[in-house]
Amino acid sequence: MEDKRKTDCNALRRVIKGLKPKTKSSGSIRLPNGSTTTNQKTIANAMASSLVAEAEETSPQLPASSISHAEVKLAILKGKPSKALGPDGICHLHLKHVPDNCINLMAELFNASIDENKVPDSWKKANVFMLPKPGKDPTEIKSFRPVSLLSPVAKVLERIILERIRQEIESPKDQHAFKKNHSTTTAISEATCCIVGGLNMEKPACRTIMTCLDMKAAFDTISIAKLLCGLEDAIADKKVGGWVGKYLYKRKISVQYDEVKSSWLTLKGGVPQGAVL
Repeated sequence: MEDKRKTDCNALRRVIKGLKPKTKSSGSIRLPNGSTTTNQKTIANAMASSLVAEAEETSPQLPASSISHAEVKLAILKGKPSKALGPDGICHLHLKHVPDNCINLMAELFNASIDENKVPDSWKKANVFMLPKPGKDPTEIKSFRPVSLLSPVAKVLERIILERIRQEIESPKDQHAFKKNHSTTTAISEATCCIVGGLNMEKPACRTIMTCLDMKAAFDTISIAKLLCGLEDAIADKKVGGWVGKYLYKRKISVQYDEVKSSWLTLKGGVPQGAVL
């Protein structure tokens, strides 16, 4: 037992050091005004500005029934054991080592957030790392994909809210995205079976027409107002939609480029890539 405690302590010390992804510099970057620069601060600020979408704003009303100790504990266990630090300086592995009394405090915090219709500022911040897209021009800002590092504490509450939403919403049979045990692989498999099945039919054979759409910057430009309208129409508990809107409304980001961080900017729309919801 003593050896196990030492092992856990050593593991926790390693976790506290934290690891964070780094964006490798590609040299000069072309700015929206057509000029190029190698100044890391200028590049980071330009990347952050490119993520501030012009979308409708909304200030929603609020939330849901009591969150229990068991729900919090299960949500922590389901999280990926990441060592990457969020804006609050916490990583998910820290949460996996907290004692039961801390889990009780987290449950109280989550319930207070819901009951008082307030979301802490640190939960609405994201450290954004811009990862280069394969095969794209590395001198163009649009050739980078944003990945957000969020507060692990907020993601625990996100996971609880998501489970409650799933209990009310039945995903369409043909949906593969954001659905348990489904992915692009299952979507391709189903499409292939449909095509092959049609070709193997006796004449007149069945032919499949496939329409593929790529929504540009879908995560970054989605209207929160429209998103909430869809959510409120789909679920009976309107309080859940209220909390989601409060969480998404007026989020802030700071982009890291190499070792330099941009200023904090307030988003006008969009949802963070890397969030549970």
